[in-house]
This record gives sequence, structure tokens and C-alpha cells, in this order.
Amino acid sequence: MRRRYRWVAFACLALVSVTNARSEEGPAHRALLKGKLLMKSGMTKWDGDLMRQARDLFELAARDSLYAQWGHYYLGYCHFRLGNYALQAKQHDEARRAFARAAVHLQQALELRDEFAEAQALLAVCMGQQAGLDGWRAVSLAQQCKSMMTQAVKLAPDNPRVRFLQALASYYTPDFLGGSRKQARALLEKASQLFATFQQHDILAPQWGHAECFAWLCEFYSVDDENAPALAACQRALTINPAYRWVKESLLPDLAK
Repeated sequence: MRRRYRWVAFACLALVSVTNARSEEGPAHRALLKGKLLMKSGMTKWDGDLMRQARDLFELAARDSLYAQWGHYYLGYCHFRLGNYALQAKQHDEARRAFARAAVHLQQALELRDEFAEAQALLAVCMGQQAGLDGWRAVSLAQQCKSMMTQAVKLAPDNPRVRFLQALASYYTPDFLGGSRKQARALLEKASQLFATFQQHDILAPQWGHAECFAWLCEFYSVDDENAPALAACQRALTINPAYRWVKESLLPDLAK
């Protein structure tokens, strides 16, 4: 009888293993991995078309219950980036729509996973962006941004992306609503230190932001007329991501002037 139970237990474990292997080889899993590559390329090249291609793949992943939390998180990220592209092009209405879409997906990710600090932090930044674009709701959005970011930092104080996003939230939120450029710079410096030792063990988890953090530091140092630290930050960003367009085509040439 005991031998029969052992064989039943072994068969159940084997079935679970096969099921897990199939799920990791399934279309949603592949869509997430390919989407992450396109997302990184889109960020590196500042290319909205690549970001939209990544978005389409993440929509596929979001429909799979096993991967929905990641699908919605990355959809939020893509719309956040597309909102920033629209802002750069002075397309404010499109930026508002993109940040609103980002917020919806990030809220869905938070509903699917408790204590998802990275989603909370990114949602807070989206709210900060919206506060700068929506005068009628600016105060309410800024308060939500602050509350959401406080929760994210409490959950993951040593996560470099959370600290990096905290810096962006402080930068994007208008001064009269609690934003602070000085605080943003200090948080960027803290995030850059955390990135040096932080390890992400889940292949589906976020891995972005390291090079971007140093690019932002370059921007801050340059504005503050600290050219040597600015150059060092640019070089560090290119060490991490040698093709980073923002650094190669904008930040470095500006430093050379």
C-alpha cells in the first residue's frame, strides 16, 4: 500500500513538473521575454514603434492568468514611456491618455499581486506626471503620488528601481505640490549605489533602469555645472548600455559644448 502511495505521489509531482515546463514554454511566457527585449530596445533607441510592438506582446501575456501580473505591469511601463515620448513631442493630450492607460494597467497589476512595490512606484510616477498636466486634479493626484510612493519605499527600501522612480516622482511633481529637484538628485545618487549590488533572480521581473539612472545623473550634474561628475555618469551609462541614444546623441554632445 505504501509503495502505491509513493507511486501516486511521484506521478503527481511529475505532472506538476510537466505542467510548469509547458507553461514556461507557452505563448504568454515567450511574449513576455520577447516584449522585454523590444522594450529595452525601444528605450535604448527612444523608439515609440518598438515600444508599441512590446506593448502588443504584453497584451497577450496579460490575458494569461498565470502571467497577468507581469503583463499588466509591463503594459503600464510601455504606456508610461509612450506618454513621455508624447510629452517630448509636445503632444499633451496624447501624453495624458498614455499616462491614464498606464495607471489603469498598473492598478490591475496591484490587484493581482499584493505588495508589488515596483508597480506601486511606477504608478506613483504616472500620477506625478498627470499632476503636472492636469491643473484641475493636480492637488489630488500629487497627494496620491506621495501616498503610493511612500508605500512602495516602505515595501522595498533597497530596490534601486523603486528609489529611481521615487527620484522621478519628486522631479516631475510640481514644487508647489511637494516636488523637489534637490531631493530628486539625492535619490538618483542613492539609486545608482543600489543598482551596483541589486540582483533580480526572476527572468520575468523588471531589469530596466540602471543605465537610465546614470543618464539622469548626468543631466542633473550638467545643469548644476558639475561637468566632471556629469561626464563620469555618462560614461557609466554607456558602459551599461553602449547603444543608449539619449546619452550618445544628446547628453555627451551637450557636455562637449
